[in-house]
Amino acid sequence: MSICSNCAAPTPARSSTLESLRARLDELDLLLKALNTERNLLLAESQAVTYPVLTLPNEITTQIFLHCVESDKHSDGHSRPNPADSPLLLTRVCSSWRAVALNTPALWSQVAVRNELPPEILTAWLQHATPLPLDLYIFLNNPEPSSPLIDVCIAHAKYWRIVSCCVPSIEYLRLKDAFDHPELDLPLLSEVKFSFTHSSSADRWSDEILAVRRAPALKKLEVLTPPQTLAVLVDWSQLTHLRHLTGVRIGTCLEILAQCLALEELALETYCDEDLDKASIVSFYRDTPIILPHLRQLSCLLQNAQSPLLYLTLPALVDLTTRYNGVEATATILSAFFRRSAPPLRRIHLSVDDFPIDALLQTLDVLPSSVETAEFSLGRNENSLSQLLGALAIESSRGWGFRAIPALRKLFLHLQVGPIEPPQYEALLALLRVRSQVVHVEVHHRLRVVGPDWGIEKPSKAVVEAFRELGVSRGLQVKVRVLGMISRPFRQPKVWNFGA
Repeated sequence: MSICSNCAAPTPARSSTLESLRARLDELDLLLKALNTERNLLLAESQAVTYPVLTLPNEITTQIFLHCVESDKHSDGHSRPNPADSPLLLTRVCSSWRAVALNTPALWSQVAVRNELPPEILTAWLQHATPLPLDLYIFLNNPEPSSPLIDVCIAHAKYWRIVSCCVPSIEYLRLKDAFDHPELDLPLLSEVKFSFTHSSSADRWSDEILAVRRAPALKKLEVLTPPQTLAVLVDWSQLTHLRHLTGVRIGTCLEILAQCLALEELALETYCDEDLDKASIVSFYRDTPIILPHLRQLSCLLQNAQSPLLYLTLPALVDLTTRYNGVEATATILSAFFRRSAPPLRRIHLSVDDFPIDALLQTLDVLPSSVETAEFSLGRNENSLSQLLGALAIESSRGWGFRAIPALRKLFLHLQVGPIEPPQYEALLALLRVRSQVVHVEVHHRLRVVGPDWGIEKPSKAVVEAFRELGVSRGLQVKVRVLGMISRPFRQPKVWNFGA
């Protein structure tokens, strides 16, 4: 036996082991080469596969992305920075789509700003939208974390196109300063909407004025605030759409409207108390009504001497909605207005609850014969619906058609009463049979439901069959919709469709 094992000659066993290891290594080398060859073949085949969506020109891909963003908008119509929605989702599919999405400003030009949105995300979002005009929908109900978000929005003010704000009063004051900053131009701003999340705090700044200056493209203004809380100063002459629901007094309202000669749509509310400070203005415009030659759509109060209809001449009006109208003055105000304006009216929405039958007939009689769509709001008087249906079915004594709304084609009924009784359905059917030109009827129930039962059942089988027969014979469509203001448990609206 050798004294030093390291100095001894290799034994046969060790030599055999080494040879075996060399042979195994050679086999593994061959296997590795075979696997590399197979891998390279598979890679070559994969790279040769063509994905049609990746071969589209970027312009077409961009249009597809824009449609994706439109379909991913929430029920309020706004885009929110949600990783599960477009456009953020499009940036996570592949590098090609990410590049297209990040280089398409139109995908990022609209955003809803809420308290939970991190300011750095909003900053990056708006940077991707540059240099396109921005549509900002700002909904903030907690002033503490809101300031950084407002700062980001103001930093991009020169790109504002549409700004819709529902904010606490403290944030309103900061936005107000941005609208009227002496060194800030708003060349793209075309639409502004203001409302407030905490109306009770508005008394602290009731003397503040919302002034939107240096906005030559401004066309639409909407101000929804508590009464007597906000004065507005803009270039009224450039507006085409105005919704001023601040309970403005009639004298101030007339001063504004006298400057709005380009208006096409108008919705406003006026105080019913006397405007003593501007009595001379009110008297002047009652004798010399304001002519708005382009106004096509109007929504206003119709009550006593404060109705704007007493002071306006609207020769282009096609759509009129009135609210809270008083029974006594309705026919008189409407009659004088229609005689003075002679508008080509196509649609009217009136509240006729609690109207005696003679007052109802007088009101319907003064409506222009050009009206094709009529909507009527009925409150909790159970007789109002029967009276209305009967009045619409009366034929003219002059033999030229029906006494009221002879061109009627679409009828909408807004009810806050209980279920329509079988006699009322029969009255509706009788009306539809004699008025063969009516092709669309909708009945909307809005009820205060406090229990699990709606209390309204589907019309009887005979009524349903009668509706269907009219649908087959002349294409009549009838829709009954029931909505509970309060329901336990929560229920979706009931909707029944009959006819064509």
